[in-house]
Amino acid sequence: MQHALAAADGEGSKVSEVYRHPLKEYSSLGFYVAAILLAFVAPYLSVALYVIVAIIWIVPDRRFVGA
Repeated sequence: MQHALAAADGEGSKVSEVYRHPLKEYSSLGFYVAAILLAFVAPYLSVALYVIVAIIWIVPDRRFVGA
């Protein structure tokens, strides 16, 4: 879907610029890996990381404001 949106809006659009720098995706992956590893040691901290990922994705991306 990301690629379709970027293609429909054009090469130099705000949408394609945002998807070239996938900060939310990489940070979410890092939090998930950390949460899985911490689940064996500190389960509550692991759950907190899952909640942080959910909050990251619920909050709208500021890079799209004004697009």
